[in-house]
Amino acid sequence: MLLASNLGLKTSKAMTSISGEDSSYEGVVDMLEDLQAEFRKSDKTADMDEAKADTAYKMAQQTMKQNLAAKKKQLNTMKQELGARVKAIGTAKSDLVTTQETLEDDKKYVKETEVLCKEKAATFEQRKAMREEELEAITKATDILKDTLAPGKAMLYE
Repeated sequence: MLLASNLGLKTSKAMTSISGEDSSYEGVVDMLEDLQAEFRKSDKTADMDEAKADTAYKMAQQTMKQNLAAKKKQLNTMKQELGARVKAIGTAKSDLVTTQETLEDDKKYVKETEVLCKEKAATFEQRKAMREEELEAITKATDILKDTLAPGKAMLYE
């Protein structure tokens, strides 16, 4: 009985009969058969538990593999998008530099054109003033000629 309790096994009727006056081998056989039945039962339970755990593990592993594959696909897609965006940023920066250079050139051209326009406007005003003076002079000359010439001849020039 000491052996069975030290192993943590359940004691049976057969075990108690060994400790009594009857020392036949039948009690030992019964005890061993009971132990074997308990072992088989606990072995079967352990096998079923292990099978459940194995199935759960395989399902978890499969799920993780699927998740990993999905994440890898997502990563590749994001890498492609990143590459496209980096390329687009590079193109946009290049376009920006070109546009800024064009803007600076256009500003310079506008300033030059404004200076030319002011110069031409000034020249135009000078010429206009000269033309007005010339017209005034011609008008005075015509008046002088009309006054100095005979009144009949003045009509010829008009």
